[in-house]
Amino acid sequence: MQDGGKGFDLFFVAMARWQLGEKDRASQLYDQGAAWTRKNQPSNRELQAVQLEANALLHGSAQTRR
Repeated sequence: MQDGGKGFDLFFVAMARWQLGEKDRASQLYDQGAAWTRKNQPSNRELQAVQLEANALLHGSAQTRR
């Protein structure tokens, strides 16, 4: 796995919170992960893939939320 640890963490915890029914907290964490990714690792393909997975779970879409 490439650098981008904080972004990965935020997306994975967002997905876990969503599964636990903590929808608002999951959305907050997703937004933090998206902001962190844009600022720190915008071209990290592995991180983008995890963001797409989180987005699909939280928002029902395979496109990134901006």
